[in-house]
Amino acid sequence: MAPRGTLTPAAEAFFGKLPKALSQEEETLLRLLKEVGGAVDAFLPACVTLQDWAERRVPKAQAAKLNRSGLVFVGGSDAGPIGASEARQLPVKASAPPAFQAASRIVGAGKTDQAPATPAAPAKGAGGKGRGQKGGQSSADFLKSLPTDGFTEAESALRDAILASLRQGRKKNMKLFCNSVYSNHTIRPALDAFLPQSVSVTDWVEHRIGAEVQVNTEDNGKKYFGIVVQSAEEKAEAAEAFFSQLPEDAFLPGEQELREAILRSIDSLPPGKATLATCGSDKGVGEARKSLLPEGVSLLSWCERRMGGEVETMPVSNGQIAIGLMGTLDASVVNKVGPPKPKRPRTM
Repeated sequence: MAPRGTLTPAAEAFFGKLPKALSQEEETLLRLLKEVGGAVDAFLPACVTLQDWAERRVPKAQAAKLNRSGLVFVGGSDAGPIGASEARQLPVKASAPPAFQAASRIVGAGKTDQAPATPAAPAKGAGGKGRGQKGGQSSADFLKSLPTDGFTEAESALRDAILASLRQGRKKNMKLFCNSVYSNHTIRPALDAFLPQSVSVTDWVEHRIGAEVQVNTEDNGKKYFGIVVQSAEEKAEAAEAFFSQLPEDAFLPGEQELREAILRSIDSLPPGKATLATCGSDKGVGEARKSLLPEGVSLLSWCERRMGGEVETMPVSNGQIAIGLMGTLDASVVNKVGPPKPKRPRTM
C-alpha cells in the first residue's frame, strides 16, 4: 500500500477531474456519511465501533457490497449475524475524511492499515504493534503480555497523554468521551504507536490505569474518562497497597531503573547539593518514576522505604529536601543550598 498522502495515477486522475466545489454525487456521499455517523452515535455505545458491529452482525449476503464502502471489512455469514468466534479483525481500507473525523467510530475507531501522519516512537518490549499494524493477538492476551511491575515506554506515553488531556479538559469543564480519544490530537499519536486494533482504549484504561482514570457513564449511555479523586486516607491506603506488593529482598526491574537514575543524579552534583527537586527534574529519574510510582506515592517515600540503606535525606532551610549517599550529608553544607532563582520578568 502506498504511504499516507500518496495516490495511484488513476486516483490522482480521478481527483483532478473533480470541480472545486463538491459535486452533487459528493454531496450525497457526504450526507450519507453523516447519517451513518448519527446512527452510530444514536445506537452503538462508545465502547463498540461500527467495525465491531459489522463483524458480528452483517450477513454474508450483504458483506461484499458493504465492504466496497471502505468503512468496514467483514466476512459475514450465510445464516445471519456472525458470532465472536467467526469475527475477523481486519483493517479498513482507508481513514475517515476530514469532515467526518469527529465520528471516527464508524471506521473502526480509527483502525487503519496506514501509518499515522506523525509516527510516535515504537514501544519497547510488550505492545510493540500499534493500531496501524496488523496483529492477531486478542485483547486479553495483549493485556496479559504487559509487564506487571511498570509501564512500557509507549504505554507510559499513552498514559501521560490521557492524563494531560483530562487535566486540560478539567480546567475548561470539558469531558473526554471514550470515543473522542481517536480524534484527540494529544492522545491519537500515542494510541496509534501502542495499542493494537484488537484492544480498545477503555479496556486498557480499566486494566492498566484504573487507579488513576475511571470510566463514567452518562444517563444517555455515553462513556467518558475522568481522573480518580482520592481522599488523603484513600491515597495513604493506595500507597501502602503499592509498597506491600514489592519484594522485601530485591528490586523489581522498574525499581532498579529508578534506583540507578537517582544514584546517577546524586553523583552528577557536588556532595550536599542534590535535592529531591533536582532529582525529580532529571530526565532519567522522571521517566523511571512515571513508569513505576502511582499517584499518591512520592519520590521521597519511595527513597526512604526502598533505598533507606543507600541514601539519606535532610530538610533544608529553604524548604527543599537534600538527598545524598548514606553518611555524606552535612547540615552545614546542605543548608548552603540557596533557594530557587526567581524567574526574570518577561519584557514585551
